[in-house]
This record gives sequence, C-alpha cells and structure tokens, in this order.
Amino acid sequence: MKRKLFTKTIFILALMLAANITSANGLLENQRQQLSSMLNEIGQINEHITQIDSDLNGMNNKIAKLENLDKLSWIKRRRIVKLTEEKSTLNSKRMDYYQQLMDLQNTTHQVSSGMLDGISQI
Repeated sequence: MKRKLFTKTIFILALMLAANITSANGLLENQRQQLSSMLNEIGQINEHITQIDSDLNGMNNKIAKLENLDKLSWIKRRRIVKLTEEKSTLNSKRMDYYQQLMDLQNTTHQVSSGMLDGISQI
C-alpha cells in the first residue's frame, strides 16, 4: 500500500515537473520573441538617430558656409535662421528617439532578467 502511494506520488510529481517545464519553456519562448522584437526596434531607432546625426552635420556645414561669407544678404541671414529652426526640430526628434531608446533598453533588461530567472527555475 505504501509502495503504491509512493509510486503515485512520484508519478504525480513527475507530471507536475513536466508541466512546469513545458510552461516555463513556453514562457521563455514568449520572452525570447519579445526580446528579439525589442532588439529589432532598438536597431531601427539607432538607424533613425544616425540619419538625424547625418542631417544635422549637413545643416551645420551649410550654416558654417553661410556664416563665413563676408557680406550676408537678408536672404542669406534668413536662410541661416531657417536652418537653425530645422536643426532645433531635428534635435527634438533626436531627443525623443533617445528617450525611446532608453525605455526600450530598460524593458529589454527586465525581460532578459526574467528569462534568466526562468532558466534558473527549470
């Protein structure tokens, strides 16, 4: 009688362990997909930031050329003002992208920590 109870208990524990491992594997797969998606998004944000940096460098060069002219006409001064306004807009976008990047990096860290916890529980 005790032997049957012991065998049933072992069998139930084995089933619970198998169910727990299957559940943990499903959770890990979900977290892996989430992490992969976030890493792709981080790559896209980095591309946007790189493009904005390139645009800003181009604008800085245009402004420098205009400022180095001996006599600035009214139109040239107006062009400098417009370029400076465009730079300001791009810098605002750049800051927004950096904020998104920081948020994603924090979330990515949390998900990867959760994955490590999940792996250690298996």
